Amino acid sequence: MFFKDFGRSTADLLNDDFTYKRKLKIKLPTPDGVTWTSEGELSSKGVMAKLAAKYKHPSGISLDKLEFKSDGRVLGEASLDVDSKLKLWVSAEDGRQDTGKPIKSHGKLGVEYVSPGILSALSDVDVVNGPTVNGSVVVNLAGKRGLLAGFQATYNTQLDEKDQKPEFLDYNVGLAKVNTSWEASVRSYHKMSNLQFSLLSRVNPQVTFGAQLDYQVDKNTQGMTIGGCFRPDADIRLSAKMSSTALLSIAYTQNLNKFAHLLLSAEVDAKDWASDSHKFGLGLTLSA
Repeated sequence: MFFKDFGRSTADLLNDDFTYKRKLKIKLPTPDGVTWTSEGELSSKGVMAKLAAKYKHPSGISLDKLEFKSDGRVLGEASLDVDSKLKLWVSAEDGRQDTGKPIKSHGKLGVEYVSPGILSALSDVDVVNGPTVNGSVVVNLAGKRGLLAGFQATYNTQLDEKDQKPEFLDYNVGLAKVNTSWEASVRSYHKMSNLQFSLLSRVNPQVTFGAQLDYQVDKNTQGMTIGGCFRPDADIRLSAKMSSTALLSIAYTQNLNKFAHLLLSAEVDAKDWASDSHKFGLGLTLSA
């Protein structure tokens, strides 16, 4: 587990099934090992389309993603599994940049190292912006009992800005306890100004519950979301969550057959049932 994975299982439970857009995705594997994915998404902002390719060579070299977007952006990611512990990767994104929006372009070189049961480390350098160095380390403090401690930092060297001094853009710490039936973690965000507490309980193979509490230290404010999912069989999943702002969300996913996957979701404001802020989402994934 890397530092970025602290609380991720809970976040996935409380977010993955809840989408409020109309989306169609088609996955098509080819005989030569390339998997093509085309995706169209309709939201209040308009239509967004993506075309992506993925390929893994037996030598260990992988094209993890080559993605073209209808907004003019291009993203490429590739990796090399040196051995069972070490992985090297590169990532780059460029294309049209809309005025007033954050810069998305980057060119990163990264390395991942995992020593099972001992530690994991991740580091990358964005040679386009800064250059900026990002790194994190997670250490197993209690062996098989799964007590993990981690640290993460992002440092901008400002070498491409002569009048700017180098600075830490972010630094955070975290602690996690992981086993097969439950997970718990606490980690910081935004230079340790925000704390996030996460809890996930796998009651049985059919039922999973989770809760996430976000606390802003500098503003003394907090928000909480609780939720869970129920799997009556291998093809159906029912999910629900409620936030401390009284937003109630429900989702229904079903494997219609081995080629089609359906997702229906909705969100209502429990404080004001008569408002027009309620949301609805529909997703359909087709694969060969």
